[in-house]
Amino acid sequence: MSKTSQSLTNYRSKMKRKEIYFTPAEMDDFNAVALKENTKAGIVIRNMALAYLQGNRLPSLEEKLRLEKIETELHGLSLLVRNIANNVNQMAHHSNTLNYMIDEQHLLQHLQNLDKNVKDTIHNLVDIGKK
Repeated sequence: MSKTSQSLTNYRSKMKRKEIYFTPAEMDDFNAVALKENTKAGIVIRNMALAYLQGNRLPSLEEKLRLEKIETELHGLSLLVRNIANNVNQMAHHSNTLNYMIDEQHLLQHLQNLDKNVKDTIHNLVDIGKK
């Protein structure tokens, strides 16, 4: 027996092949994921099975809803931060135009309040994620 044949025999004896049956709709779902990942449906199914064994289970409906709520909150927070950054830029431009600095302490107080609100929001989102 050649060395290649022996290697193939050893490989086949260690690997196990299983047949699984899926509905056409299930296969369409797997094929869609495979297309996104630029791979084959069999590889997607294998990776999902291995991820499940490693404890990377798909989130339940409740978890999905919580994650969507967190995503919405983070998106809102992101918009607020952008608005504040835009306002700070406008104030800096106005100050430079007038050669006069707007009340620094007042601006600093607003930024500290923003920082506190951001930290509180993140804390709330973490609490939501734990529930």
